[in-house]
Amino acid sequence: MATEIPVFPKAGKLTLHTGNIVNWDRLKRNPSQSPTDELKECLTETLCSWLPTINRTDAQYMTSLKGCNRVPENNSTYNRETLKYTVKLFLPSEFSSQDVREAINQVLVELKTDFVETVLVSITEDSNDDDPHMAMVDKMKALWEVLETFVEENKVLTLGSSDLNTEGLQDLYNISKVKPCINQVNLASCCVMPPEMTEFAKQHDIQLLTHNDPKEMLPHKVFHDVLGEILTEQDTQLWQPLWLIR
Repeated sequence: MATEIPVFPKAGKLTLHTGNIVNWDRLKRNPSQSPTDELKECLTETLCSWLPTINRTDAQYMTSLKGCNRVPENNSTYNRETLKYTVKLFLPSEFSSQDVREAINQVLVELKTDFVETVLVSITEDSNDDDPHMAMVDKMKALWEVLETFVEENKVLTLGSSDLNTEGLQDLYNISKVKPCINQVNLASCCVMPPEMTEFAKQHDIQLLTHNDPKEMLPHKVFHDVLGEILTEQDTQLWQPLWLIR
């Protein structure tokens, strides 16, 4: 049996842009989908829409690719002054400052805007950390310092955290120059906001919101499954999601 020829054997970077999924009818018909299942469907659709448009010969030599959903979108003209952009950045347990900068700059390009109002951040916990709390504080501190530069440049107006417990929220508040204005709490972890967190948030003007995103939004296996359904086996090897933003 002949071996399948990989689509992009030299590629080391792949950026996928699903476009505006709010108007996708099939997603509206399945509102009970988990966030990860919805993401998997969107990535699959984007790859299926984009791959037929690329030159397969050129792709053999490309080291960086960007795939965009070619499904027609509503072409209505939006008035930026009437919009408020809140984006959420999902990062793996290990990430770099470059990954964070690339993610924020990319979303500014895709939204065709000079700034977004709010960036929320979520970091996947590492079960191998000896002290999960301190490890998360250290990672959040490194991430926050990068995001603060975007605030200083007026590319982001406010910052928010996700899934920090009371102690973690207090630590972030104390070490940051740009104070968090939001902390998201997962519905799966608590039915009622902890009183200590509620009191701290009230004292420091932090809005507490709930969400239902999983702790790991895009597991490696899910991403590899998406690639494997459409591409060759060689194309699926060694890929790791570096960031996700929506």
